[in-house]
Amino acid sequence: MHQLAAPDTFTRASGIQSSLEEFLCPVDEAARIIGQKWTLQIVHHLLDRPTCRFCELQEALGGVNPSTLSSRLKMLEEEGLVHRVQVSAIPPHVEYSLTQMGAELHDVIAAITAWSNTWLCHGDSPCCAPGTTSSVTDRARSGITHHCEDE
Repeated sequence: MHQLAAPDTFTRASGIQSSLEEFLCPVDEAARIIGQKWTLQIVHHLLDRPTCRFCELQEALGGVNPSTLSSRLKMLEEEGLVHRVQVSAIPPHVEYSLTQMGAELHDVIAAITAWSNTWLCHGDSPCCAPGTTSSVTDRARSGITHHCEDE
């Protein structure tokens, strides 16, 4: 007869028992940061270029509200994923770039892209609509492929 684990524990594939809290903590913390709407799209766009101005990000992301974009960029800067530089040119402007921590999300975004291509991008799916992701060239340069490119 099998002994049942306590409700707050589980057995990993390796056979080691762990608490659910221990397992979920890293996922919860990452989701708190990258799980907010527009956050991964911002990081994805910044992966393809060394710096980007606010207006360029807003244009590239399409439907993002300026206040939402501003708050996401501020949060990403506070969390250490984005670097913000005030440029004293004429006209003065702000440029954003990814920190090493932010750039290391490349593989996460590539995995999400692969998963989406496998499970979500079929036929007339919104993820296949032109203009909803970076260009084919940008994705190819960053190593991210998209299987819905035949449109």
